[in-house]
Amino acid sequence: MNVPATETNDALLGSIGSSAKKSFASVYYISLSPSTNKDNYRLKGANEQEEIRYKISNDARLPSYVRASAVTLADIRDAKENTDDLAPVEAMTHGMLLDFLLDPGKVDVSKLV
Repeated sequence: MNVPATETNDALLGSIGSSAKKSFASVYYISLSPSTNKDNYRLKGANEQEEIRYKISNDARLPSYVRASAVTLADIRDAKENTDDLAPVEAMTHGMLLDFLLDPGKVDVSKLV
């Protein structure tokens, strides 16, 4: 799953990751460079970070920049998960945009894709 996040605002990433942890024992993300996107990963039958890192970096079906980004694999931090009655995705996305509008120097626009 591709999730937008910045170095200073990863609320949406944490929220979606925490929601995924309700169904999966382990949830990780990688930072795709050069981008503000993070990808959530949970591979069926693979629980260990090193095993997932190895699978991503050696899967020829994935673009080379994704395979190279496997070294950034990290745990999702716990955050308030999304539910049917609380899915603040738009508010979180708008928060990232507001951060940029109020302080454009805070976000490196050269990394935006």
